[in-house]
Amino acid sequence: MRSIGGLLFILGAGSIVLYYLHYEFIVLSWMNRLDAPLPWVIRIGMAVIGAILWFVGKPKK
Repeated sequence: MRSIGGLLFILGAGSIVLYYLHYEFIVLSWMNRLDAPLPWVIRIGMAVIGAILWFVGKPKK
C-alpha cells in the first residue's frame, strides 16, 4: 500500500504544481475536459489519499 500511496501522492501533488506551469501529466490530461471544480477535487483527493496510504502503510523489510 505504501508504494501505491506514494504514486498517488506524487501524481496528485505533481499535477497541482504542473497546472501552474501550464503543463499536465498525459495520464491525467482527461481531467481538464471536466467542469471547473472537479479536476481540483480529483488532484487534491489523490494527494491526500496517497499521503494517507503512504503514512499508514507498513514499510517493506
